[in-house]
Amino acid sequence: MALNQTELHRVNLDNSALADASGLPVRLVDSSVLPTAGGKTITYVVVNQGAAGTTELAAASALNKHKVIGCVLTMSAVGTLKFVDSSENLTGPMDIGATGGFVLSPSEFPFFETKAINRSLSITTTGGAARGVVAILTEP
Repeated sequence: MALNQTELHRVNLDNSALADASGLPVRLVDSSVLPTAGGKTITYVVVNQGAAGTTELAAASALNKHKVIGCVLTMSAVGTLKFVDSSENLTGPMDIGATGGFVLSPSEFPFFETKAINRSLSITTTGGAARGVVAILTEP
């Protein structure tokens, strides 16, 4: 069963989607966009790379920056992962072991952000594919 990559779903331990009686995936939330307590909107982007490379998490926004305020990411094999915007590296390459990963606990302060407005936000991996979720705040 294919899942929309912009939605969060409950999964079994083998990562297969839990389904209701009609065969539809059981959602954790009705949308991938949820308001925060401060009235701002957080977008939760599911990361499920098929292979190492660059994956866009958020398209350029004409009047806004993208700010990473949390994530849970793993790698399928030994490799590196870094966050980039459409022009610059936002982090250095982080070494991650096979089936290893890291967590940035949700924070009201961004861990990093695109260097300017109107830039996309992506991850670039080498060696393995990244999987997980990234919480993004898009604002000026």
